[in-house]
Amino acid sequence: MRSLLAILWVVLTMSAAQSSETVLDLFTKKQFDSATLTQAANHYVALGEARTVKALKALEEDHAAVIDRGFNRNERIGWVCRIIFSSSDGEPLRSPRYGGLSLPRLTMPLERWPLYPVVESEGVFFVLSEGYMLAGVAERASAYIDYCRAGGEFRKKELKVPTREDAIEAFNLFKKAKRWTIIKWKDEGPGTKYTMSESWVLRDIEAQATSIPKT
Repeated sequence: MRSLLAILWVVLTMSAAQSSETVLDLFTKKQFDSATLTQAANHYVALGEARTVKALKALEEDHAAVIDRGFNRNERIGWVCRIIFSSSDGEPLRSPRYGGLSLPRLTMPLERWPLYPVVESEGVFFVLSEGYMLAGVAERASAYIDYCRAGGEFRKKELKVPTREDAIEAFNLFKKAKRWTIIKWKDEGPGTKYTMSESWVLRDIEAQATSIPKT
């Protein structure tokens, strides 16, 4: 009897560990949308802070691992952290130091884009750009998780998962918002000069809404 109880205890412990470190679609498939992004955030909110930190750190990988898969799990860990951790002192948490994105950062200050590179519109979350460019060494995902935990508050309530219609409406409002319309897509500043395509960026963001399956 004792041996059976011991085996049962081991099985239950392993099952709990596996469920706490479930690898979601966001971390296994290149394609994602606003719904899968929100579902991932809700998964970790339900796990709670301590188990979430452990589970996200277990997903950390070497940046070279993206070659075959086509996306970087560390980058997506950063997205989730931007949603599930919020500032505890009124100042926005900084974004991950993974490199630079194809976005005109000179006119996208943190005070207007506090979740960068994520943005919230009408309760729907979008990723502004994916695919960091880096000349040096990127911040470790685990270090960014520790930063968010130390300086932020963990989300307590789960989010509403958007329907396709919800996300399309949120996107249409987002692209008309002042903080978007005042961005300069051709700009220069100390040590930098660029011309970027607003239409390409909007296309990628819109796809996060339109690719949600119809209900």
